[in-house]
Amino acid sequence: MQETQTQTKIGLEVNAQAWKDALKLWLDSRRSEATRRAYAKALEDLLVTCGKTPAEVDRTDVRRWVAEMEKRGHAPTTISLRLTAASSFYEFVCTEYLVTSEGCRRPLHSYNPVAGKALRPRVERYGKACWLAPEEARVLLRAIRKGTPKGLRDYALFLGYIMLARRNSEWRAARWGDFERHGEAVTLRWSGKGKTDQRLAVPLPVWNAVCEFLKADGRLTTAQAGDYVFRAFREGGRMPGGKVVEGNHPISSHEVGRLLKGYLKAAGLAPKRITPHSLRHTGAMLQREAGASDQEIMTYLGHSSLAITQVYLHLLEGKASSHWMKVSELLGLEI
Repeated sequence: MQETQTQTKIGLEVNAQAWKDALKLWLDSRRSEATRRAYAKALEDLLVTCGKTPAEVDRTDVRRWVAEMEKRGHAPTTISLRLTAASSFYEFVCTEYLVTSEGCRRPLHSYNPVAGKALRPRVERYGKACWLAPEEARVLLRAIRKGTPKGLRDYALFLGYIMLARRNSEWRAARWGDFERHGEAVTLRWSGKGKTDQRLAVPLPVWNAVCEFLKADGRLTTAQAGDYVFRAFREGGRMPGGKVVEGNHPISSHEVGRLLKGYLKAAGLAPKRITPHSLRHTGAMLQREAGASDQEIMTYLGHSSLAITQVYLHLLEGKASSHWMKVSELLGLEI
């Protein structure tokens, strides 16, 4: 009897270790650090809410989790994303993570309690998307005073968000080595949303703004490949308008949002409805205003619905937009 109990205990410990190992491998398989954090947080929330181990969670527990998130006031998009994360983990342990049991190799788990669409709330994609009209984008950029290194940084930062139509981390975390010169042309290497080593042509006004900022910041000729371009500032110090925080750290997502709201307010625009991601939508709409086709806009945004050959060619050449000069005119920029 005692021997059987000991064997059971050892079996449980081995099983628990297997789940921990599976969790680590699953998270490591996510390419983006932001995705890894979000997925880990989602799974932790599920287990804490249910008060169970991953192996014990069933579909009723997941329904209770959804109800609890709704009670907390989470948006449908947040709930849907968390369900997607949890389902991804269970799909991993049901299909890809194998253990030896009774002399056979088999999946760690046989049941995905989060599978299917029935649990997911209805989400209207881009239903709340907002963007700035060309005249609003011009007013926003003019509200940024470029008399200090900090002002030049903010101008280059927000001009880049608008003209490159990048997601938040894809631009604010750009490193100097991500920019590549090919004669007069400049491309940006970026990764995000499951994509790695992508290339995008950088419009001349954005490149000039980045160089002007780095020159004022004393880094144009000394920046190393791994240095973040948009580093944080703190008020005071030897430099007018702020001093760069010591260490190689990019400006935070929270700080970008705070700065945007401040400049929107200074420009007399409504800060509540516009977020950093709204500037990506703004970039897309400016491309449309400049005459770009749907296919060209999809390519410029880095969406994955293009033909494989097109994606391959654009990856090699850089997703150049022939409409950036017209966009520059819409923004009232000097070229």
